[in-house]
Amino acid sequence: MTNHWVDIKNADVVLIMGGNAAEAHPCGFKWVTEAKAHNKARLIVVDPRFTRSASVADYYVQIRTGTDIVFLGGVIRWLLENDKIQHEYVKNYTDMSFIVREDYQFKDGIFSGYDAEKRHYLKESWDWETGADGFVKTDPTLTHPRCVYNLLKAHYARYTPEMVERVCGTPQDRFLKVCEMMASTATPDRAMTIMYALGWTQHSIGSQMIRTGAMVQLLLGNIGIAGGGMNALRGHSNIQGLTDLGLMTNLLPGYLTLPSDPEVDYDKYIEARSFKPLRPNQLSYWQNYGKFHVSLMKAWWGPAATKDNNWAFDYLPKLDKAYDMLQVFEMMNAGRINGYILQGFNPLAAAPNKAKLLKGLSQLKFMVVMDPLATETSEFWRNVGESNNVDSKSIQTEVFRLPTTCFAEENGALVNSSRWLQWHWQGADPPGEARSDIEIMSALWLRIRAMYQKDGGKYPDPIVNLWWPYAVPHSPSPEELAKEYSGKALTDLVDPKDPAKVVRKAGEQLNSFGELQADGSTMSGCWIYCGSWTQAGNQMAKRDNSDPTGIGQHLNWSWAWPANRRVLYNRASCDVNGKPFNPARKLIAWNGKSWTGFDTPDFKLDEDPANGMGPFIMQAEGVARFFARQNMVEGPFPEHYEPFENPLGYNPLNGKDSKVISNPAARVFKDDWAQFGKPDAYPVIATTYRLTEHFHYWTKHARINAILQPEQFVEIGEELAKQVGVKAGDRVKVTSTRGYIRAVALVTKRIKPFRIDGKTVHMVGIPLHWGFTGLTKPGFLVNTLTPFVGDGNTQTPEFKSFMVKVERA
Repeated sequence: MTNHWVDIKNADVVLIMGGNAAEAHPCGFKWVTEAKAHNKARLIVVDPRFTRSASVADYYVQIRTGTDIVFLGGVIRWLLENDKIQHEYVKNYTDMSFIVREDYQFKDGIFSGYDAEKRHYLKESWDWETGADGFVKTDPTLTHPRCVYNLLKAHYARYTPEMVERVCGTPQDRFLKVCEMMASTATPDRAMTIMYALGWTQHSIGSQMIRTGAMVQLLLGNIGIAGGGMNALRGHSNIQGLTDLGLMTNLLPGYLTLPSDPEVDYDKYIEARSFKPLRPNQLSYWQNYGKFHVSLMKAWWGPAATKDNNWAFDYLPKLDKAYDMLQVFEMMNAGRINGYILQGFNPLAAAPNKAKLLKGLSQLKFMVVMDPLATETSEFWRNVGESNNVDSKSIQTEVFRLPTTCFAEENGALVNSSRWLQWHWQGADPPGEARSDIEIMSALWLRIRAMYQKDGGKYPDPIVNLWWPYAVPHSPSPEELAKEYSGKALTDLVDPKDPAKVVRKAGEQLNSFGELQADGSTMSGCWIYCGSWTQAGNQMAKRDNSDPTGIGQHLNWSWAWPANRRVLYNRASCDVNGKPFNPARKLIAWNGKSWTGFDTPDFKLDEDPANGMGPFIMQAEGVARFFARQNMVEGPFPEHYEPFENPLGYNPLNGKDSKVISNPAARVFKDDWAQFGKPDAYPVIATTYRLTEHFHYWTKHARINAILQPEQFVEIGEELAKQVGVKAGDRVKVTSTRGYIRAVALVTKRIKPFRIDGKTVHMVGIPLHWGFTGLTKPGFLVNTLTPFVGDGNTQTPEFKSFMVKVERA
């Protein structure tokens, strides 16, 4: 999330696409209503269903699920054709003038470098043309045929309003109306924000959908400004914290990355991530990667991490491939995993293709479940009838349940969508034998370490040398961990200009990540959190809600990463001379000596704007990229690929004869190809969604929520209901190639059929909150239906678009 919840009130236009904030994020949606009430903002909702967000929108547009890149690509084409872009912003703060290598190509839905057998791209051609000085060549006139501007125009030339109607099912006049409304923010005095959630991420091309939204915002000059941005709406209070702290299988805390299998040379590992500037006088803040990495290693291994052992680099695993959730279950089904520990995770409900998940879990020797509640995963072996019809006697997996506390029963910080770390205090003691996750994991590790100390092992060093400097080893306090994440000096830190001057004494908490060093003198368990707990105390506990700015910049309420910065890339809110594009919503400005204002500047504080440093300081180019330059698995520009299960069986963008239909670089395991349904047998689109009254799979254990939404239903349009022969309250059976569910039919006007490339296509919506544990009436897990495939970059499952058959039950 580039901006924050409160900042949404500053928008002139709000686009909700790939989400449903009014229902899935009702507290945060308050700021949309503030924008409408006090700023006369126009709300646009683009969604396959007429949602509660749509019910309060100024303009609603229906779109076929999975086709957002066509819609947004059409917007890009329209903005360029009609010259509705913020020229000063685009010219100076993006890569439009950069020249791409001569061997880069795009033809028939495929980019250069594709290996069809491996379903993988060699990305060398997706790069810049550089000069002898090592810098990128540019063409400020934008006339060079291979500058990004011209390549972008050529790429989206096919994304016409007619194509949008054919692929998305969106009438041309409604699409063009959205283009005009969005284009109204191309002027410096107006802003648009985009709010998205799982409706974009849960697709096989989800990451590219998000990129396309960001590209629209860059054309309009809406990144880095108040009321603008790309705002990812988290569906859980600490999902942001989960990703920040590196709980993805390829990440370390602070979005640092694990080494790959060939990366055994420490210096080369650091150099590959310490991106050098690709244009003169650009900052490229990732040049400090070594400081962040060494400080993390010191937090983990303390005195054992030394220069002689490459700061414990050899202790880190070297990844031969991704070990995401889908990979783990693939390996489990192959018998290559026999033990599984689940910490606050219910994969039988959260991963796709329940039948495959059941098969994998049934082959384990043991499974440990750490959770406050009984989950479907912890009871996967229990036969409850039709919705989980397993042979319990044949399942030999031994399940251990370790009851944990929930957030209200402990101290700590939660990180919300706004990147705010908000400290909370214990409200109650946990029931029964429940212990905190910290205490359980500490007890496990202390026992494992004792075993290695006693019996040895092939390589015990990473275990026995782990640093554990906590007052009570079996139960470290959240406060100790928070200080560790933030970071402290391990030795006296001196002023580089005056070595006799100590600026930070050994043992003191650091003020910011600017103090981190690569020589082992500092530690920080998560560099982006550095400064959240300083010598002045717990910054996350601040609760001053005053707003001297009038635009919602509550800098003394909690603490935001990084550096308490509330709007990322805020240097882009000013022109090249450092003056705010919109003085009425000023974030920062250049005062002749330094950058100051109502936010922590996302820039070098004393950098004179006359020197030409770009505002996107984490990029080696100093500018934002339309051309992704080797970062995405499917290509440097977002391209529409159909969901792996789609209603046509071909990609209308490429034509019926093209073999390029779905994401050509998405990983699909061998046995899962046969599981994809065809539209002749499964003609109805299905999508999943959430309800306000239920929170994932938790609140079906709470009586009031079970009363509010007691029974599983399927939302079905009136026309399809007539075809199927059901009325409201009847039961329907929904079937995919992987299984079926039965549920109550909710017949509604909120879902209309689509006209896709001349074909009428129906859709159903299926809430995801039911299962076979809890107080609600038992129901089916919706992932009984969903395909085992994920986003090409993140492997997030494609829950938002798959094909089913609908019948009267």
